[in-house]
Amino acid sequence: MNGRRIVPARAGTQAACAGLWAVGLIGAAVQDRDRLVVTTQPWLPVEAVALALPTGPTAGPDHELANWAEDRALLAAARHATAGRAASVELERDDVARYLVATALPDDLDDVRQAFRRLADEALPAPTVAAAESAVQAVLAFRRDSPGARFDAAFHALLDETEAVPAARVRDPSWVLVRRDPSASRLGPAPRPDTRPFLAAPRRRPTSGPARAVRRHVAAEVVTTWVGSAYRLPPETTLSQAHLLRTLLEDWLEPDLDPSLYEFAAGIGRDGRLLVRFSAGPEAAAEWEARLDSAFSDLAAPEHGERVAVLARRARGLWSRRLADPAELAKVAASVLARGSSPEQALAHLRDLLGPAAPGEIAATAREAKLTARLVYGT
Repeated sequence: MNGRRIVPARAGTQAACAGLWAVGLIGAAVQDRDRLVVTTQPWLPVEAVALALPTGPTAGPDHELANWAEDRALLAAARHATAGRAASVELERDDVARYLVATALPDDLDDVRQAFRRLADEALPAPTVAAAESAVQAVLAFRRDSPGARFDAAFHALLDETEAVPAARVRDPSWVLVRRDPSASRLGPAPRPDTRPFLAAPRRRPTSGPARAVRRHVAAEVVTTWVGSAYRLPPETTLSQAHLLRTLLEDWLEPDLDPSLYEFAAGIGRDGRLLVRFSAGPEAAAEWEARLDSAFSDLAAPEHGERVAVLARRARGLWSRRLADPAELAKVAASVLARGSSPEQALAHLRDLLGPAAPGEIAATAREAKLTARLVYGT
């Protein structure tokens, strides 16, 4: 999950474009076997490629550390394969996929993409995998039975148990190229409503759900309490609306300003639910549970409309600055494809992230958010 602390694309048709601040985007899903191309302003100094490799749910600390070793090996192999090119390679992961992202000079991007393609099609070199596994062994021994690992395992199990609609499964890699384009200076029309990706694209979520949230308390003799919560959003919520609500929720709660809170993270899970987790002392954790739940009604309250509007403008500015980075732009687009969306939907999502948000739309989404599962781990 992304947070404040500790946060195959097929050919399609021409899609919409948008610009905000100094960012101009024009998107085109081109006739290519596995690429979504997003072209940007002509002054872009570097270009980017993102490869999304789908992953399954994390089932316990051993699986989590095995994933970590695989991530480490993949990143090392990618950096070795692109050595000698003017490229920078990074790797990120969320509940849907792992993302290998590179920025490179335009003359080197195709070579970097071919290197990534070989990594996606072939097994990682055995020495690279062995080195990565060796590097994480000490952490694995410590992490396997730590309270945080036990909380993670219990929370993932609860999420799988209470998942209302199975997430769309994407088995093939997804690709995004971000390339500069001398003609990318115009603004296009808004995307059609039916091109916007929904939370569990391509499936839409039902209007009904559990009558009562599943609350589970796992007793443990620890000084820190971990709390994980899952909120089901309205069935017609788009992915961009969910991300906007997540950003506003973080700004509303201001977790960085509370020294009693040890960590706080929020993100959109595989099944489209808004996931929020935090840790604190036992008394502070109980207070933050209530504070978190009341934040949704606060965001929906008419008397807070002006503050919500301010936070919405700030959130759009944050997304604008983020998407001005070619690597971030590629990664965000790849994350939408990894959820099962089409290239046209991914481009509509980028435009929505940069467009204006109506406070009433935010209030309606927050008002209808329902807690479906909560895990409290600690005394």
